[in-house]
Amino acid sequence: MADGTLIRWMLQRIEVDHVKKDFIARYATQLARFRSHQIPICSFVRMPHSTEVVNLLRGLRGETKESQKDTVAGILDRSLYDPFLAPWQRSALFACDSHILSAYDTADPICFFYLRVVSKRGASEIARAEILRWVAAVPSLLDLVHAAVVSDCEKGDGYPMILAEAHQKAVVKAKDRMLFYRLLERRWPGAMRTLSAAASSSPSGARSVV
Repeated sequence: MADGTLIRWMLQRIEVDHVKKDFIARYATQLARFRSHQIPICSFVRMPHSTEVVNLLRGLRGETKESQKDTVAGILDRSLYDPFLAPWQRSALFACDSHILSAYDTADPICFFYLRVVSKRGASEIARAEILRWVAAVPSLLDLVHAAVVSDCEKGDGYPMILAEAHQKAVVKAKDRMLFYRLLERRWPGAMRTLSAAASSSPSGARSVV
């Protein structure tokens, strides 16, 4: 389970083109390895700001963001589902339409669903879970991912326990960080500046656990 989106948005900020392509290729290779071993990875996005379902609804209504009558302007997907999903219930599946996915293997487009997570105090929110299409195509694997997310959120009082524990343990010491940057600079001269900028502007707490 990963914390945050499976889409590597931060790589788009890398200015050195061959470095960006190399990182995306390596990431796509890892996704393919999960598929070859039939390991249904997923990610958990808390308080998502996505509007893909809203954009779909806008298109069905024959509207655009530039229309004078944009009846869904300012609405987030999570707001759309908030009145309808019961505790731990998931929405229908959708496919991500990000242009960056064109660099991934054709078998590994990213899909997503929304679900309502509930804390022990009764508070609830709409979260987003992302999976790969091959996982979404197998009902038993999709159910397994849903059940795993629900189980871990129950253990973590509304947030996946495995991610909460990873946040506490994933501390990179300054010495190790500097060693990493030196190796990075040696492998891709001039890339450290753009990668550092990408990391600083990416969402905080985006760590992953396998």
